Amino acid sequence: MKRLFYQALTVTLLMAGLIACQKDDEKPALNPDAGSSFIDIENDGYVVTLGASAVRENETGIWRIYSGDNGRFEDVNDPKTKFFGEPGQSYLLGWELSNGDSYETSLIDVSFKKMIPVINNSLTDTITGKISLYLKAEEAKFGAVGKWEITSGEGGRIEQADQANAEFIGKAKETYTVSWTLTYGEAQESSTITFSTDEFTVFAGNDKLDIKTNSGLEDDKFFTLEGFLPAGATGMWEVHQGHPSTVVTANNPNSLFKGVADTSYTLIWNVELDGLTASDTVDIRFRGKWGTWIDERDGQTYRFCEINGLEWMTAQTKAKALVKLS
Repeated sequence: MKRLFYQALTVTLLMAGLIACQKDDEKPALNPDAGSSFIDIENDGYVVTLGASAVRENETGIWRIYSGDNGRFEDVNDPKTKFFGEPGQSYLLGWELSNGDSYETSLIDVSFKKMIPVINNSLTDTITGKISLYLKAEEAKFGAVGKWEITSGEGGRIEQADQANAEFIGKAKETYTVSWTLTYGEAQESSTITFSTDEFTVFAGNDKLDIKTNSGLEDDKFFTLEGFLPAGATGMWEVHQGHPSTVVTANNPNSLFKGVADTSYTLIWNVELDGLTASDTVDIRFRGKWGTWIDERDGQTYRFCEINGLEWMTAQTKAKALVKLS
C-alpha cells in the first residue's frame, strides 16, 4: 500500500515539475505598437511627435533608427517622444519592447519633404544694357539658411549674399552662373541661373509730354519719376532744362518731381557703378491750357486744347496735320 502511495506521489511531483517547466518556457506576449507613420512632413525644425503604445510592468521600450541619416530622438525611451530629421530624408523607425529575453518590434515610416530653392528672376540670355542684377529668390523657411554664390564667371560679386533679395555686380561682356542654395543640417539643395552681362547703360524713363493732373492751372504739378537704378549703383537727378522745378529726392530713381503747367522740362539721370558712369534724359511737360499730340511716324508734335471733355486742335494745327496725313 505504501509502495503504491509513493509511486503516485512521485508521478504527481514529476507532472507538477513538467507543468512548471512548460510555464517557464512560455514567453510573455509583448505586442508593441509604434503608432502611425508620418509621410512628407514639412514644418519648422523638421520634427514629428511619435505615438507608440506605453510600456507595461516589467517591459522596457526603446526607439531605434533602422534606416535614414541624421535623425535623432528627444528621448529614446519615451513612446511619445519627438523625432527630428532632415529635409529629403526617409526613415524607418522601430519601437522595441523587451521583457527578460523576450523581444518584439513594431515599425513606422517617417519622411520629410525635400527643400526646393526657387529663383524668381526671369532672364533672357543677356541682361541688356546691364552689368548688375537684382537677384530674387523665395525666402528660406522651416529653419533652413539660404545663400547666393557665383559658381562660374570672372570678376563678379554678390552683395547681401545671405538674403533672398541680393545684388549681383559683374563685369561687362561676361557670362555668369549664379546659385541660390538652401542648407538645413547636412541637407543642401541648389537652383541656378546663367546669364551674360552687357555694356553699362541706364534708363531715365519714357518721355511724358502731356501729363494730366487734377490740380488747377496755377497750382504746382507733381509727377513720380520713372528712372531705373541698377543693382549696386548710385544715381542723381539733374534738371537740365525748365524752371521753376524741384526734384524732391534727387538720389531716388522714383522721386517726386515738381513743376508748373505748359513748361517743358528735361531731366538727366546720372548713375555711377564701380567707377563706371552713364546718363539718360527724360522730357516732361504738364498739361495746362493746351495738350500735345505726337505723330509716331516722324515724331512731330501738335497742340490741342480740351473743351467740355473734348479735345480740339486749332485750325492751323489741324491744317498742318491734314497736310502731313495726305
